[in-house]
Amino acid sequence: MTDTVDQATAKIQHDVHDSGFLGTDNNSHVKDADKELAGLPASDANKVVGKLSDGDLKAWADDVNSGGIFGAQGLSAGEKKDLFNTFAQKLDGDQLARVSAAFGGSRDDVIDLGRSVAQYGTADAKVEYVKQLAGKTIDQPNEFQNGFFSQTSIGGDREAIAIGEVLSSLKGNPQAVDKAFSALNGQQLNAVVRGAEGQRTTTYTGASGPSNTTDARLTNQILSAAGTGNDPAVKARVFESGAKAIGDIKDSDQLLTPNVGAKDDVKRVTDGLTQILNSDTTGVTHALKVDQLSGKALTSYLKEVVSANPSAGNQTVGTMLARLQQGNDLSQNPFDYVNQTVDDGHGGKAFVNAETVGYFSGGIQAAINSISSDEKTQGDILGNVLNTAVSVGTGWKVPTPVKLGAQVVNGGIKEAVREVVADVTSKNKTLADALFQISLPHDANGKTAELASDASFLAVRSTVVEQNR
Repeated sequence: MTDTVDQATAKIQHDVHDSGFLGTDNNSHVKDADKELAGLPASDANKVVGKLSDGDLKAWADDVNSGGIFGAQGLSAGEKKDLFNTFAQKLDGDQLARVSAAFGGSRDDVIDLGRSVAQYGTADAKVEYVKQLAGKTIDQPNEFQNGFFSQTSIGGDREAIAIGEVLSSLKGNPQAVDKAFSALNGQQLNAVVRGAEGQRTTTYTGASGPSNTTDARLTNQILSAAGTGNDPAVKARVFESGAKAIGDIKDSDQLLTPNVGAKDDVKRVTDGLTQILNSDTTGVTHALKVDQLSGKALTSYLKEVVSANPSAGNQTVGTMLARLQQGNDLSQNPFDYVNQTVDDGHGGKAFVNAETVGYFSGGIQAAINSISSDEKTQGDILGNVLNTAVSVGTGWKVPTPVKLGAQVVNGGIKEAVREVVADVTSKNKTLADALFQISLPHDANGKTAELASDASFLAVRSTVVEQNR
């Protein structure tokens, strides 16, 4: 028969405050406390921890980490992990946050508890845990560890990393994903993503420079989880934080202080960002436009995707452009879709889809400009992007010397793109003109359709290009 809540509370309080003569009962008493909690149903265990004061929890944590001998020692690493798993299995988010604070003196403990919550906590507990710890994600952005003849700067707040572990575990639970990510403001979200980059800088006595390393596997997992949410605005915020990680990691790889893993980690980040955009290309791109009109995050991403792997990258970008022209399922008539209006809330109409295409087109132009100013190179990149974009949707009309019907065969599409690219390469057409020509619908005679939405497209595209020069 299990003890009542009050009985269990009293026993644990006794065990964590009574270590016996010279502390020699510490090990047995802390194990008794752990066993008492583990034997309770989850609802009772949560009530017991709720009755424990912060001082009780701190005493428990101190006993767990005691460095004594002859019975005064704390728990082994395996035993402590079992205790953390018990906490995660039985406690709600509020109590888990209190336990985290009790173990807050150890970076490893805070992060390990977060991993246990990620593995064993309920979705509701995880969301509440994130909410409760959010305010602690920015108070220690860097920590230091001293070794023999070395000092290591570890990037990332301990609570931020713990939250990152929990966020990554919510993948596939759209409601929980939206709630958990929404619990973080912009500064906190940036801290979580930065912590997940795993940056470490070690300086050795007598060495010419520090050693830099990163490990962005958790960053990728966080971004991947965000892509399974429902809210495009939430996804856009995570995308913006993820795009900053690209710069962080690349900055860690310098000529005199190289980071040999930087290239792989940047790819991990861009792959995660691709998952976010692919999850709802139209919705996320529009949300990015609303939240960050400069397009800096999108341009940073597009530059990396295109330059890192020109063939595969351009396939990715081209497919996204096609979705923005015809809807995520590529089923919309591009004339109607791009020229669609919505009420702007002030008695006017807004060409939201045209603005979104312009935003993405501006990002492509800015990205290509930053990669190369050589017309031949720009033309090659553009050709790969456009071939994908127009090939994905065969109802998409492009300029050719002959009149086109409603459907365009793939060969004709490629020939049309070849001509546009040739104009760029030969300096007969600027990159901006070519992108305008291909980003908007064309009539059956191959001419760019004059739509009421053209001005909206151009205005947004121009803003993105100018902001990323």
